[in-house]
Amino acid sequence: MKRIPPAMMIMMISVLFYYGCNLFVKETDDFDLNDTVRIAIGEKLYENERLWLRLDKITFDSRCPAGMASEPAGHVEGQFTAGGWGDTETLAFRTDSVNSISFMVPFEGGDIGGGNYFILHIIKVNPLKPDDETAIPKKDYRIDFVIESGMVARKPNIYLYPKKTLKLDVSLFFPHGGEVIESDPQYPGDWINIKVRPDGSIDRKYGYLFYEAAVPDLWQYSEGWVVKQDILPLFFRSNLEAYGFNKTEIKDFMDHWIPLLNTAPYYAIYPQHTANVNYAVKLRISERPDALLRLFYIIDEIQEKFVLPEADIPEFERSGFTLTEWGVVLNQLK
Repeated sequence: MKRIPPAMMIMMISVLFYYGCNLFVKETDDFDLNDTVRIAIGEKLYENERLWLRLDKITFDSRCPAGMASEPAGHVEGQFTAGGWGDTETLAFRTDSVNSISFMVPFEGGDIGGGNYFILHIIKVNPLKPDDETAIPKKDYRIDFVIESGMVARKPNIYLYPKKTLKLDVSLFFPHGGEVIESDPQYPGDWINIKVRPDGSIDRKYGYLFYEAAVPDLWQYSEGWVVKQDILPLFFRSNLEAYGFNKTEIKDFMDHWIPLLNTAPYYAIYPQHTANVNYAVKLRISERPDALLRLFYIIDEIQEKFVLPEADIPEFERSGFTLTEWGVVLNQLK
């Protein structure tokens, strides 16, 4: 028998390995982010190799039959599984209360605490029930959904300064999707019936309410500032003061963020003032503040300076019951 040269053998094995593996490669482009997509029970759809979604089951359906109306209108309960890079997360839903669900897909390699956030919006559940008696076969259910890339609002601090000691309930609402992913004290339970003093102390233990939240990208990028890395301390101290933050609030910001912003020569900074923040993350308080200041900075690392129209800074007067909040959204979640 004629021997095959070693070089030829290696080449043949390589070719077989390549084509053999590709026989089993899953098509990983079933849908794109921000597109409306329809999925059936048991179906697994890929956005790409790092993100897929499967509709596992429908567990409850109390909606009215087609063509009828009632109050309440009823709802659907069920479960998705989302995954990527070998990691999975179970996403339970109830359409009358949780139409948007945040989840994280870890970075490749499984870095602890690192990943990309996504927000799943449930648009519609099909079909409607034909009547009160006939159950919809599981195989006939279809859900229309949209997945969009999420961002993380990092370390927003909420400072409360009532004119007299108050018991307050504080909560957050995400009208366009999102959720709290970190907090101190623990949200939501320990944000209820908190005792707040005029000096800003909370339950004699905290100086502010801290949280982090996954949120959709609803921010403005048309105005702001491009700042060289070595003058960030001067910029933020001056900018925060101009917006109306006090010395303690500015020190808290500087102590946390300046040591972290040191990996790029320039930073593009897009301010999101009170109305912008309220649009993405609504703040509910049992007693309405007299003065409210909320400011998130969207921060991008950039390599070269460019021209960005400067943002106007509205006047703010700290009077009566005052609430202030600052936070940062880093555009690259790494």
